[in-house]
Amino acid sequence: MDRSSQDIDLESLGSIDSAHHQPVPERTVSRTDTNTDEAALEEFEPSILERAVDSIWGKFSSSDGSDQVPHPDRGWRSWCSILSCHLIFMNTCGWVNSSGAFQMYYTENTSLPAGNISWIGSIGACFLFFFGALTNCLVYANTVCWIFSIGIILQFFGLILTSVCREYWQYILAQGVLIGLGHGLIFCPALAVLSTDFATRRPLEIGFAACGSMVGGTMFSGIVRLLLPKLGYEWTLVAVSSVKLVTLILALILVKPKVKPCQSHPIIGFSMLKDIEYIVFVVASFCTTMGLHCLLFLSIVFTNRLQCPPLF
Repeated sequence: MDRSSQDIDLESLGSIDSAHHQPVPERTVSRTDTNTDEAALEEFEPSILERAVDSIWGKFSSSDGSDQVPHPDRGWRSWCSILSCHLIFMNTCGWVNSSGAFQMYYTENTSLPAGNISWIGSIGACFLFFFGALTNCLVYANTVCWIFSIGIILQFFGLILTSVCREYWQYILAQGVLIGLGHGLIFCPALAVLSTDFATRRPLEIGFAACGSMVGGTMFSGIVRLLLPKLGYEWTLVAVSSVKLVTLILALILVKPKVKPCQSHPIIGFSMLKDIEYIVFVVASFCTTMGLHCLLFLSIVFTNRLQCPPLF
């Protein structure tokens, strides 16, 4: 190896050695990196405990991703709407929850099988949700009071006609179809009215209104249990219809929706069927409700047979 090649090798080794001993500059954390980390943290959803606390105290308003801006809180008027929806839940879902009392009475005092009797309450529960979805669009046409009035009349006359029924098909038409249709006319529109009243603390107010289903199920079952042995079937239904009429008229007086006419929305929209998460939620709700109402209808019959003496 000649001297020139040795000089080249020494120069290359020197450059490598100087690069090895050159100090490495410290990495500075920029503001952009900090913002990126904070954005990554914001991608996490709140925990179950945080959601429960937010729903109870209403300190944070949840965003549902829609472009609609909720109406501002209207003070005591909004609370009147909540009380109205509470009474509506009591007379619709609460009545469906008390169907087991009638199921028990019909099973013990008629020759009809329990499967046929279950159709009376099942039709009413079906009409409650099915026709409620169809009449919900009428809320945007300033016809809420008319819808509520028709629903109240159907429920009242359905109970009066039920008190004089003697045949199975009469029970189906009166207690199943008429009362169920009256429930459907006021149930889902009540939910739409409730959602326009509060911009904050909405889960708490909806929860208070939904408690009416528990109150109605307990109250109507207790009335039927106490009055049937004393007054008989006919006058018991007259008393129940009077309670429903008074509470529903009070609900009609208290409700004051803030709606606007809307001509561009279709009566039935199918755009939500493209959302897979929505479809899964509907199927899960269907299965849950199906199992729930079977338990409500038949459990009271089973417990009545175990009791000595029976209630009816």
